[in-house]
Amino acid sequence: MENALGFATLFVVSMGLAAILYASLRKTLRNLLDDVVKLPPATTFYLRTFFVCLFFFTFSAVLQTTFDLKEGKPFMEFVWRVASGLSSFFHTISLFLLSYLLLATILVVVLRRKNDE
Repeated sequence: MENALGFATLFVVSMGLAAILYASLRKTLRNLLDDVVKLPPATTFYLRTFFVCLFFFTFSAVLQTTFDLKEGKPFMEFVWRVASGLSSFFHTISLFLLSYLLLATILVVVLRRKNDE
């Protein structure tokens, strides 16, 4: 039961953090894409891709953590396992955001130069 509770805690916290991250970046990303791409379907596509990838990467990071602790282990063992899962989550999301930022920067540079000509 404790293993399932630990996994559920990790899942809820990770998905909540991903939702907060998406909510905080969505408006700014939409404005940037609207300004650069100037195609509403492209903006929608990039935002949906960002959303789907963010949550799939989050789900992947959560599933990498195993909760196979023996019955009767101290509570802190479960806390450390959740913390280990959150570490994996932050690592995975950081790499995803870095690569998405690189893609968006290339898109902005290329399309800005093309639109300015």
